Amino acid sequence: MGENYLDEGFIFAKKERQPVYPIFIKTVENRMARLSKSAGVNKELTPHSLRHTHTSFLAKVKV
Repeated sequence: MGENYLDEGFIFAKKERQPVYPIFIKTVENRMARLSKSAGVNKELTPHSLRHTHTSFLAKVKV
């Protein structure tokens, strides 16, 4: 998006229809559920659970 990117700190941003605005959380959850199913991993995994996992890994890393 180059100079058009509006950095508002979003993790997931749209590319089409209102580019650079955040994707609805339900869209992220639906995509994650579909990918989890096709990968054969826990279907109850959510974006929020990944946040907790990331935080746990960071807590284990020596800074």
